[in-house]
Amino acid sequence: MVSTFIKKAVAAAGIALAGHDIGQLFSSEEKQIVYPDIPLIPSTETHTDSFANQILLIIFGIILIIIAILMLIFYRRFKTPVNSKSKPSSSSRSA
Repeated sequence: MVSTFIKKAVAAAGIALAGHDIGQLFSSEEKQIVYPDIPLIPSTETHTDSFANQILLIIFGIILIIIAILMLIFYRRFKTPVNSKSKPSSSSRSA
């Protein structure tokens, strides 16, 4: 269960990164198709924005993975055993 949860968290972060890269690729191709005669001049603002977005996305993915691991650690530590025999409470006995 732990490994499948971690695999899902890593896969979600990977899909988010891949989706961001694919979106950047299609947006730059679309500009080239709309203006085929004008070569694209790379502006520093767009490049730094894209680079900063990728760094923030990677940091956010790492934070999500750390949160998922901490949740699993605390879940295992504080969960009650399933087969524990507890006495029924008085309210459930009377009902």
